[in-house]
Amino acid sequence: MTAESPNQGDASPAEPDGRVRGGDAGGLKRHTLDELGALALLLAALALVPWTVVLALQLPPEHTTKAWSVLWIGFDIGLATLLGATGLALRRRWLSLPLLAGATAAALSCDAWFDVVTASGDDRVVSILLAALAELPLAFFCAVVGRRSLAQRPG
Repeated sequence: MTAESPNQGDASPAEPDGRVRGGDAGGLKRHTLDELGALALLLAALALVPWTVVLALQLPPEHTTKAWSVLWIGFDIGLATLLGATGLALRRRWLSLPLLAGATAAALSCDAWFDVVTASGDDRVVSILLAALAELPLAFFCAVVGRRSLAQRPG
């Protein structure tokens, strides 16, 4: 082990900051793929900025869809599946817990957002209460559980 590369003797393929070392061909390919993936995600995020401006200028304030019930039924089935899978993963200490908890937190946050912005009248009050008292606290709990489970992993 040298001062320049303190991890040289480690069996771990990652640097202290989590980046993959490129010492072997497989590691190099994975590192390159990760870099390309990161670049693609960052470019997609940047591309969404002008697209959001276009939507803000062109979308009508109201829209009616024939598949409204299918949209919400499908979303709620997916959300119920995520909630159940996250509960099982937490109870059984599955390795997939951080991924499931993160996905569930995101889905609950989206559910709260869409419930509030698509509701009107008394329904909006109910949606705000559900978001504030159930969906967002549960999303926060899922995020904390996911983060905590990552911190508790060995190695």
